[in-house]
Formats: sequence, C-alpha cells, structure tokens
Amino acid sequence: MSSITTDESSYGSHLWRQPSVMSAASSNLTSSSGADSCISMDSGCMTSTDQLSFLTHRSENYHQLMDDLAIIDEIYQTFDDEVESEPYERQVADAARNVAQKKSVADQMCQSEQQHINDMLNFERYYLTPINEWINDPANAGIFAKYPGLCSKPAMNNLFADTAEMTLAHQNFCKVLKERLDMWGPTQFISDIFAHFYDKLNVYETFLNGYPNTIVTIDSLYTKSATFPKYIDNYVSQANNPTVKDLVYYLKSSISRLSSYSIYVTELASATEPSHPDYQALNRIKDKFVQREKQWKTIVKDRLGHVRVLEASRSIQGNIAVVTIARRLYISSVITQVDLTEPHSTADTRTYVLYNDMLIYCQKIKSYSKKASKSGSGGPVKLQFKGIISLKVAEVLPLSAKTIAKISEVKKHSALSSFMRKSEPQTTVGPRLVYGFELKVQGSSDEVMGLGDNYVYPMPTHGPLSIVKRTLIMRTQTEAEQNAWMTLIRRVHHNVTRRR
Repeated sequence: MSSITTDESSYGSHLWRQPSVMSAASSNLTSSSGADSCISMDSGCMTSTDQLSFLTHRSENYHQLMDDLAIIDEIYQTFDDEVESEPYERQVADAARNVAQKKSVADQMCQSEQQHINDMLNFERYYLTPINEWINDPANAGIFAKYPGLCSKPAMNNLFADTAEMTLAHQNFCKVLKERLDMWGPTQFISDIFAHFYDKLNVYETFLNGYPNTIVTIDSLYTKSATFPKYIDNYVSQANNPTVKDLVYYLKSSISRLSSYSIYVTELASATEPSHPDYQALNRIKDKFVQREKQWKTIVKDRLGHVRVLEASRSIQGNIAVVTIARRLYISSVITQVDLTEPHSTADTRTYVLYNDMLIYCQKIKSYSKKASKSGSGGPVKLQFKGIISLKVAEVLPLSAKTIAKISEVKKHSALSSFMRKSEPQTTVGPRLVYGFELKVQGSSDEVMGLGDNYVYPMPTHGPLSIVKRTLIMRTQTEAEQNAWMTLIRRVHHNVTRRR
C-alpha cells in the first residue's frame, strides 16, 4: 500500500488499464457537471492532462478508492497466508486429533483394566480364599489321598499364588496408567508402562502350564467331595454381593483377557505421531505384545476349550462327557435336525455339543432352580443330556441341492387359510437362505439310539449287535456356523479314528 500513497501518478496509469476502474470513471463522468470534467472524447481517442484529476478534484472519491483498494489488498494478503499455512495447520490439526485419540484409547483401557481387577479381587475373595481354607483343613486331607490322580493340592496352591501375583501386576499397571492420564499432554510418554507390564505378565506362562491340573482338581472336588460344594456355595451366598459371578467365569476371564493388550498397544501406536519421542519405543513394545500373543494363541485356545468342558459338565444334567486332562470342548450351538417328510418343522431343535472325542446332544430343561444360578459350581443346570452320536465312522458333507430345494420350497396353504390371507396386506419376502450339513454316521444300534428312524439302514453283522447307518440333515443359523461345524467334525473324526 505504500506505493499507492507515495506515487499516485504511476499507480493511476496502471489503474487506468483496469476495466473495473474504467467503468467507475465513466460512471463518475456521467453523473458530474461539465465544469467538473476534464476528460473529452475526440475521434474515438481519450486524452487527459491528469488521468486521476476527476478523483483529486473530489477528495471523497479519492479516499473511497483508497479504502476499497486497502480492503482488496488485505483480502489478497490473508488469502495468500492461508494458502501458505494450510499444510502446517492441517498437520497441527492431525496431531491434536491423534493426541485426543490416543488419550481416548488409554482411557478405555484403564476402565477395562479396572473392571478386570475388580473381577480378580472377587475371584480371590469369594472363591480362592474359601478354597484355600478348605484344602488346608486337616479334616479334608483324605480326598487328596483317595484321588491322587484327580485332586492336586499343589495345583490349587499354585492357582492361589499365581492369581495373587497376576492381580498385583494389573493393579500396578492400572495405577501408573491413571497417573499418566491425570497429567496427559501431547508429549506424554506411555511406552515405559507397557514395557514394565510386559515383563510382569510372565506369570501367565506358569498359570497356563498348570491350568489342566487346576481344572481337573476343581471338578473332582465338586464331584468327589460332599462338603466342598456346600462350603464354597455357602461362602458365596452369605456374601450377598450381586457383582459376584460363578467360578467358571473367573477361570475363563483370567486367560481370555490376554488377547486385549496387543490390540490396545497397536491402537496407541497408530495414534502416536512419528515425530513423537515415544513413537519408536511404543512400536517396539507393540511388536513384543503381538509376538507373544501369537506364541500363546494355541495354548490359550486349548485352555479355553478345557474350561468349557468344566462349564458343560456343571450345566448339563447327566452329562457323560466328564472332565479329564485330555478332553476339550470345540463348539456348541442350537441345531435343527430336519425331517424331509416335514422339511419346515423345527420341532427337533436341540443343543449339540462337540468335544474333541465325541458329539452329544441335549434337551433344554424348561424349569430349573433359580437358586443354582449363584452356585459356585459353574451356574444353573439348563440342559439335560439326551444322547451321543458316534463319529468313529462318519462323513460330513454340505447340504445337497435337492435337500436345499426341499427345505426352501414354499409351504402350501389350505383353501381356508388362503382365503383368510387375501384380506391381509401382502408383503414380498425373498427366498430364505438355507445353511447346514449332512452327517453320515454308522455304528451299533446303541450308539445311534434316540436319533429317530429316518434314513436308518441296517447293515449285516456277525455279532449280537446290529450295525445301523444314518444320514442326519442338520440345519444351522448361519454360514459361518455351518462351516465351523463341518471343519470341527472332520477334525474330531480324525482324532477318533487315529486312536482306534
């Protein structure tokens, strides 16, 4: 703007070439008297002794122009500054967003960790403490002597010690994490907390190694002792604490929690700016958590399968699949066995439970004791064991196209029902997808007892028992469930035939 105020003639000659200013000058000429004008048009040429004289003679016009040009100049200057600073401002905004995201992840983890600590404290107070008292009572020493292969006192002592150490590690980790959150800022370090916590989690390796003996011992104490279940259940019921869950829940949560830490650390590392001093260290500890999870994935999955055997043993009345060191529970779900004479019927819908060595099915118990829901034995009894399906000679196949068509066909209605439906609003419903599998099994009549008479083929035998062949059409809810069952049944069949 200094060039405009100090050299008006040079700026005026430049201004004269701008069409917008030319239009403004013309407007002033037409609105002014002839005496005020010094611009004339001769032979199509424009001449002037002073091209800005019409402004200098009217000071209000001159000052108005200067003000307008100043505003324009400020707009261009502001626009140029924004263009130049846009990448920097975007970088600052992204960094601020990452800081907020990182704190949000840390907050979520802190809350989740505190809930896990509360669960572990309840586990110690309402289960491990009375268990420790009971097993160290000399009056109860006989059961360990009577069942040395099933009841292990060292296993229970190790469970008590390992849980106390794990709880302390989680408490210290959560305490330091809360302190960092209270002073949170863009430069806050957090990798050192996870590095220290990573080392403390080594106790889980000891816990996982002793887990099978722990599961078998707990089941044996409940099934072999007359006083143990009553002692534990009375202890829990007298506490009258609604937050206390059954024993199996705590046994599962202690190991299922392990997979969450690699997820949290990965999210924290992703929300950390590469320029942050903590970035490299956080990524290194993230890699260690991820690597450990991969190393422990198989054993954690195996231990969860083992504790689910205990859970099923406590919740299925008359269950023949007792808890052993080797038995694992793979999958359980509600499946409908289809009778092709009535393909739309869901009357034969039961809970099927697949172990690594057998397949059983159960019937839901319509009424059961609500008092059992707070039992330390693993929850209420909700199912009744009904039968076992031998997988020694078995083949699992996808549903055939013919079977799918039979199940999918529209059910015909009677004339009366069709007449009644005419008055109802009609809606268009697409064809329902059908998921499931066909299970071809064979065995003695005892092994397929209770499976019904459809698709049963007697086979010749030289023994007193007749061999029966059966094709079961099983319908699942989803495709994922269908694929899981087919894969796991093939695995169990391989396990069973390999042992023969």
